[in-house]
Amino acid sequence: MIRRAAIVLVVMALGLGAVRLPALAQDGSRWVTHTVQRGETLYRIALRYHVTVQVLMDANNLSDPDTIFVGQVLRIPQSGTLSIAPAPSGDEDLGLLGVDAALPTAPPAEAVNGFDQPDLGLLNVPAPAVATPFYIAEAQSVATPPPPPPPAEPAEPFPPSGQTEDLGILAPNTAAWFGADIISTGGPNVREIYVRGLALGNNPHAFSKIGDCNSEPPFFLAKFDTGEYDLGAYADLQDVIAHFAGSFGRESMTVWSGNHVWAVLDPTWANPNFCRAGETPLECEFRLNRPSVVLIRLGTNEVGSPELFEANLRRVIEFAIARGTIPVPGTKADRLEGSDAMNEIVRALAAEYAVPLWDFGKAAERIPGHGLLSDGIHLSYAPPYYNDPATLQTGHGLQNLTALMALNAVWRAAMY
Repeated sequence: MIRRAAIVLVVMALGLGAVRLPALAQDGSRWVTHTVQRGETLYRIALRYHVTVQVLMDANNLSDPDTIFVGQVLRIPQSGTLSIAPAPSGDEDLGLLGVDAALPTAPPAEAVNGFDQPDLGLLNVPAPAVATPFYIAEAQSVATPPPPPPPAEPAEPFPPSGQTEDLGILAPNTAAWFGADIISTGGPNVREIYVRGLALGNNPHAFSKIGDCNSEPPFFLAKFDTGEYDLGAYADLQDVIAHFAGSFGRESMTVWSGNHVWAVLDPTWANPNFCRAGETPLECEFRLNRPSVVLIRLGTNEVGSPELFEANLRRVIEFAIARGTIPVPGTKADRLEGSDAMNEIVRALAAEYAVPLWDFGKAAERIPGHGLLSDGIHLSYAPPYYNDPATLQTGHGLQNLTALMALNAVWRAAMY
C-alpha cells in the first residue's frame, strides 16, 4: 500500500500543473506525462485518463501497481485529444465526491453540534432547543443523491489467490464462516446514540466508511449502489441496501490507501477541496455526510504501534458517539503482526463502549487463505454475486457480505 503524505489531492483539483500536453511516441501513438502527486494511487490516475491500471503498468514497466511514488513521471497512452476538467475554485462546498446532485442543505455545523470545537467529550453534546434535521421526516421519502456512475475497472484487479476449496452456495446459518460471534449489535446505549443523532441533524439513511486500501471503491460495497450484485441466499439483505442507498458507492473523506487511525484525526490529511481550513478528515466526513452509522476498518498499516492504534481508535469511537453516530469497529483479515493482537484491541474497545462489532477478521479465518492475496495484505476479489460459490471464498466477497450483515443488524436493532 502507498503511504499517503500530508494532503490528499482530488483528481478534479489537479488542473494542468502535473500534466504535459500529448506528445508523439516513436511508434506513432500519442501520450501525455503525469507527475504523481501526494495521495494518488495508480487506480485513480487510470480513472482520470480513462485507461486501465494494466495499460499504465505496461506503459511504465511497472510490476506492482502499489510501487509508484510522489514525483514519479508516468507515461499515459492517449487516443484523441486530451481533455482536462477545470479545477474547482474558492471555498465552495462541493458536496459528495462524485455525485452530481447536491446534498440537502444541512444546518451550520457550529449551530447544531459544535463540529468546529476541539473536544466535545463523550456523550456531552447538548441537543439544540429546536432540532432542525436536514433529512425529510420519517413518514416521507428521503431524498437521496443518485449514485455515481461505476468507474472503469482494471481487468481482473485482484486475481484469485489459488484457493480451491468449494464452499458452495450456503444459507447464512450453514456457511463455514458464519457464527454468532461475527456480528454483535452492542448495548442499549446504541439506540440512545442514534436518537440523539437524529436531534442533531444526522441522516438516518446515511452511513460513512473509515478505512484503508481494502475499503476503497469500487471493491468495497460500491456495487450495492450500482446494482452489480446478486444476493442469492442472502436476499433478506435487500431492504438494508434500499435503506442506505447512496452511501455504498459514495467516496469518503476518511478512506484512502495507506490510511491510519491517527491520520483521520489530523487536519493535514484533509482534502482541501471539500474540507474547511483546520478541519480533520473525520470532522469533514461527518459534516458532509451526517451519518447515523460509521464502519471503521483500519489497523493493517499500524501493526508496529498497537498502543497508538488503540488510543486513536478510542478517540474515533468517542468522536462518533458524541455526535450521535453509531460506531461499528471492524477487524482485519491479515495477521501482519504475527498474531491477532490488533483485532483483540478492536474487540476490547467495542465491548468497553458497548457498541456494535463487525468481526470480519474472525469470518476470514474460516475461508481459504484468510481471503488474502499472496502479499498477505490485500484482499482477493470477486464481485458480489452470491449465487456464485467462488465469491464466498474471496476476501472482498466475504467482507462486502459481512459488512452488509453488520449494517442490517444495527439498522434493525437500533434504528428500525
